Amino acid sequence: MVENEADMSMVNYRLFEPTERGVKFVNYITADDVETMVLDPRKAVSLESGWHLNGSVFMMIWGKLFKKECLEGFTFPEGMMYEDEAATHRMILRSHKVAFVNDPHYSYRLRSGSVSRDIIDDKNLQDLVRAYKMKIADFTTAGIPTKNVRGRYLAAIKEKLEQTRDQGPQFPGYRECQEVLRLADLNQ
Repeated sequence: MVENEADMSMVNYRLFEPTERGVKFVNYITADDVETMVLDPRKAVSLESGWHLNGSVFMMIWGKLFKKECLEGFTFPEGMMYEDEAATHRMILRSHKVAFVNDPHYSYRLRSGSVSRDIIDDKNLQDLVRAYKMKIADFTTAGIPTKNVRGRYLAAIKEKLEQTRDQGPQFPGYRECQEVLRLADLNQ
């Protein structure tokens, strides 16, 4: 951050999960991928859906350091699942310059029973739709193209609907997700 005179810095990550034999690590970054990039904030948020490597690093709050000024008055949506998805881009857009080190200096633990990964209920579905609507509205307002984020959003909705196919139709959130996909089909 200091070296690049950036308002925020971020690093990539690796996954780990406990196993019977110890810990299993999954690293998406090879030695050839390691680099430092200095990005303007609009480019940084657009890479979350359009980057050739692990783009989710741009939408999660972990693995980032911000100058105090970027945090002043900032809040995450309360009680919302996918709050990172709904708000991290807003924090990035508060910066003037982003230093990104594409090296896995953060370790993210995968665990069974995760609320956002494994437990799909009405709140999960409704918050997913809400998070993406917020993000797409913010991107549109900031003049950032939404094609890639919309594609990722629709893929996430399809995945959640598939996971809840048996019990989902009873949820209002399930029906809302179906409506989003129907509207997207009209736009093809």
